[in-house]
Amino acid sequence: MNMPWAGTLIQASYFVAALLFILGLKRMSSPVTARSGIVWAGVGMVVATLITFLTPGMGNFALMTVAIAIGGIAAWVTGRRVAMANMPQMIALYNGMGGGAAGAIAAVELFAGEVHSTAVLTLAVLGGVIGAVLPLILVVALTALEFLVAFLQAYVFAILTCIYLNDAIHPGH
Repeated sequence: MNMPWAGTLIQASYFVAALLFILGLKRMSSPVTARSGIVWAGVGMVVATLITFLTPGMGNFALMTVAIAIGGIAAWVTGRRVAMANMPQMIALYNGMGGGAAGAIAAVELFAGEVHSTAVLTLAVLGGVIGAVLPLILVVALTALEFLVAFLQAYVFAILTCIYLNDAIHPGH
């Protein structure tokens, strides 16, 4: 069955999904509207996913379904187990994984056999570095900063404890 309007419907649906992502992100910037922002962005993701499944010529439905199930279960489990204080690191890790996945898909498409210009190759490498490597570096740096702060807190606590004990043992000095 030939449906010439299907391509337009798919593109319009992706546009709506992108708008929902943007509106969701905007609403997530305030603690008052953050919950509804997550819902808006989630609806955008559902729209994008369903349209991807309905795209003519799309294959590997079983593989896509298994990947979505594994990712959803892993995100649900880690979301329940990770303490609120560690949520920024978990979100950064998930963003890095998303960037890595996008970089892997771009690499597969880039080296699919076509010859590309130097500009395209340069942009692909920059996209891979920004999307995959940079988030990993930022997560490592954030973790190192947390260790440094914890060490400094322990050091200051030890010094203050020594001063207090010295004053308690030798009150006249």
